[in-house]
Amino acid sequence: MRISLWRRCSAIAVVCGSALCAQTKVDLRTQSKSVDFSNATSTKPAQVGASLPATCGQGEFFFLTTGPAGQNLYGCSVTNTWSLEGAAIPQTSLVPSETNNAGAFLTTDGVNPIWQQLAGDVNGTPSAVTVTGLQNRPVATTAPTNGQLLGWSAASTTWLPLTVATPPNFGTTFSGTTVLAIPGTEHNLNTPNLLVGCYDNASPANLIEPSHVTVNQSTYDVAVSFLQPQSGRCVVNGSGGLSSGSGGGSGGSGASTASQLGDFAVSVTNPNLLTIGALCSLATPCNVRFGTVTYSITQSSTVTLSGGTDTAYIYLTGDGTLNVGSSFLTLACSSGCQVQTNVSQFPINSIPVFTWNASGGAWAIGGGFDQRAFLSAKSLAAGTGVVILESGTSSTVSVDSSVIPTFITGSASLTFSAIGAGSCSTEQNVSVPGANPGDGIAAGWPALPQGFLGMMRVSASGTVSVRLCNFSGAASAVSALVYNATIVRGS
Repeated sequence: MRISLWRRCSAIAVVCGSALCAQTKVDLRTQSKSVDFSNATSTKPAQVGASLPATCGQGEFFFLTTGPAGQNLYGCSVTNTWSLEGAAIPQTSLVPSETNNAGAFLTTDGVNPIWQQLAGDVNGTPSAVTVTGLQNRPVATTAPTNGQLLGWSAASTTWLPLTVATPPNFGTTFSGTTVLAIPGTEHNLNTPNLLVGCYDNASPANLIEPSHVTVNQSTYDVAVSFLQPQSGRCVVNGSGGLSSGSGGGSGGSGASTASQLGDFAVSVTNPNLLTIGALCSLATPCNVRFGTVTYSITQSSTVTLSGGTDTAYIYLTGDGTLNVGSSFLTLACSSGCQVQTNVSQFPINSIPVFTWNASGGAWAIGGGFDQRAFLSAKSLAAGTGVVILESGTSSTVSVDSSVIPTFITGSASLTFSAIGAGSCSTEQNVSVPGANPGDGIAAGWPALPQGFLGMMRVSASGTVSVRLCNFSGAASAVSALVYNATIVRGS
């Protein structure tokens, strides 16, 4: 057995000494596992060359030495087709060179990326931009002072810091007059853009509302008219404008905005809160006039909604009270206004301000409708026999009965039974409330049968009695007819 084993080993040794026992190549695909090349002296996982091979198998890589840096690696996407790996960004979209472009920002001309410097009305670097113009017109470098505004100077064609001019004013007293004339040569404000305010002699003084004010556009003469004689003081204010600041140039001048244009504005503060008259203050009171009396409201009011769906009516009444009324809303007012119930329209003798809709306990956004009519008026003129008396907040219209008589009328359907020939009936009555014994009557007779005559008289307060007499020669009844009685009164 030992000799046989030796012989076999010798035979193997003889065989391996031939060409068949040369070094065998290893197939890494099938004869390796978890290959780690991290400590290899060098690795080249792709073919290398100056041109792409004409053929390739899917999954192969090739490193093109003649390609631009960063664009050398190709993959065989399909058989015999090479594709540049990482080529999603075209060559034309690469960031251009930053050389000589300090402080520029990257933009595009629609095709290629480009560097650009800030231009137009601004300059500097993106981290330190300076506005040098507005609408391609230069802004002066002059530093503004406290209270100045930026305004345009036509003289220097430049935006300049300008000072808001304080409008001058002029005051004059008057006594027992219905028309106050203030010549332009007296107030010397040299502008037709004027505001006029008048106050009585009380302490504190009350604002007197003129019926109208006129300003002559050429002479600047002011005429103030009142509905009845007044005494007190009127102040004329010149309109404000912009005067030139340092740097020269004249400012413009225009009419001032009257604060009343914003009076009683209403806005939704939140879904449950309305604010009324946010601009009303001691400095800019919201004034409301009833007759010859003017009330000044000097604070805003809020209305809190806690439930309901309906329309809220916001209005002022003759006592100067701000009211908020509705039929189905649960409301609460701050000081300065009052909540009214069972209101489905603006009451008579009130000044409408706003309506605002609410739904499900919340004020509707955009649900307000402005009902204000600034500078509106209703003139009452006395005619023949009509007398108008102004008293505080009301105007009383009465009739002069010596010129215009008054009329009281009534009617009734009456039936008279048979009336003998040559006889008169018993009296029947027509109700005429307000009639008094002795009043004259204008009788309105129906078409009576031939031969019948009638008489009417006020037999008692509120009662007119009717009697028919028969002169037809034969007894006859008078069927139901309508009889009218009118009382005419004069002085």
